[in-house]
Amino acid sequence: MAVVLLIACSGQHTNTPAGEQAGRATPPAGAETSVPAAVPARSVAPASGNRQPSPAVVTPAAAATTASPTRTLPLPDTSDGVHAAAIFLRCYREFGAADNSSPSCAQSANTSVETVANAFDIGWLWAAAPIDKFAAPELAAKLGIAVQFDRMLAYFYDYTDFTPESWRNGWVPRTVAWWKSNHPDWIEYGCDKNSIPWEFGDAPADTTSAPAAMPWDIANPAARDFYWTTFIKPALDNGAPLISIDNTTLYNEWARCGHYDASGRWIAQYSGDYSDSRFTQDALDWAAYLYGKIKSYAPQTIVVYNYDPAPSDDDPQVYTKFLQYADVIYNEAGFNNWGGRRYTDELWQKEARFIQICQQLGKGTIHHEGVYITDPAAMSADEKNWAIGNYLLFKGNADYLSLTASIYDYDQSGWVGDYGAFYDYPEYRIPIGHPLGPMRNSNGVYLRSYSGGLVIVNPSSTKDVTVQVGGQYQEMDGETVGPSITVSHASAAVLLNR
Repeated sequence: MAVVLLIACSGQHTNTPAGEQAGRATPPAGAETSVPAAVPARSVAPASGNRQPSPAVVTPAAAATTASPTRTLPLPDTSDGVHAAAIFLRCYREFGAADNSSPSCAQSANTSVETVANAFDIGWLWAAAPIDKFAAPELAAKLGIAVQFDRMLAYFYDYTDFTPESWRNGWVPRTVAWWKSNHPDWIEYGCDKNSIPWEFGDAPADTTSAPAAMPWDIANPAARDFYWTTFIKPALDNGAPLISIDNTTLYNEWARCGHYDASGRWIAQYSGDYSDSRFTQDALDWAAYLYGKIKSYAPQTIVVYNYDPAPSDDDPQVYTKFLQYADVIYNEAGFNNWGGRRYTDELWQKEARFIQICQQLGKGTIHHEGVYITDPAAMSADEKNWAIGNYLLFKGNADYLSLTASIYDYDQSGWVGDYGAFYDYPEYRIPIGHPLGPMRNSNGVYLRSYSGGLVIVNPSSTKDVTVQVGGQYQEMDGETVGPSITVSHASAAVLLNR
């Protein structure tokens, strides 16, 4: 615990004179309409289970950050500057789902989404239907929808009356009772053959009226087809440019064991162990099916997966197979574990390697950093340096940044991402320019030169390092530093040319 606190609270750097060396329950949707809010995107590392060790960590390869391979699917070019992504947008006047459930929502509830329309390059709604087609048509070509990887959505959308006048009324909740009545053989159970392995503990309040995000049998062909025809195809038919698939896991994180068939006979599928190889293969097969269906039907659709293998120590051989079924990876954990602690040492190296493998395979990335604050404006310069510094260290030509201004406890039962509103930080527009080459390692600190400045990241958990930068620079908050700078452990510095 002491190490975690030290890492989380560290992160200062000082100017050295010349010559010296040295991140549940669904939040409320709001009073204006019955539009449901999405289940927040979260993930956790496994608490137990037999794990196979990953291959040895590889130090980040400098050449990997020079450019990404040519893509058949064009993504907004990020070669120059910082490029933002908008995650789970909902708290704006047009969507009718803005409320005061969080500080960010409170600030944006009565504003128009048009105020941030030009501030980001890529993103998606909290909703599983492209309601921006009517609510904010100017963003319909930019914002996608959000669905779940291995849970059926708690709310279905009825597209039979998807019109400018009635789009707010299309949400239909599905309860445990509905699932047991209509598709009992799709419901997954734990090894006791009775309990449903609710992800993140998101069990509905009751079985007859509360919407249920149902864990389902991802290997069932009929269930896969139902998922496609119910959630994905109608969204594409109504213009969704992007499908964001949330809470992706390639391992049996929630200890599934099997299901009952239509006659009530128990069908054993998995051992319940985290590293069950059959579950991993089923997850890969499901991702291949879904990606293939989307690309054969609407080839220009951007497919995004929320997936980060570093904190759960996933096998690179497994996730490299998975990456062929994605266009963009949303790295929700970022380099600070959903706001809980900064990644350092070996864990930082694992995160770095994953980003570089994504880039080598021609995949875009969305680098997210969440911070434990309750006011979007209160994000410290240190937190911004850590987030933007790591982003710029690895950035290629299809890599985006998302800073969530706060992590908010909706119901006192756990911290979740306070998405919904896009806070337009001025640091998104720093004149950093384009990279002049790949990162380089100097005494354990990583540096990368840009046409408009210099980025320094120190991923050590214990060692402060002084770097000679060869002149004077300006930090993002305006302070002048140089010709040397001491970068504390677990911190970063984004320096701009003067």
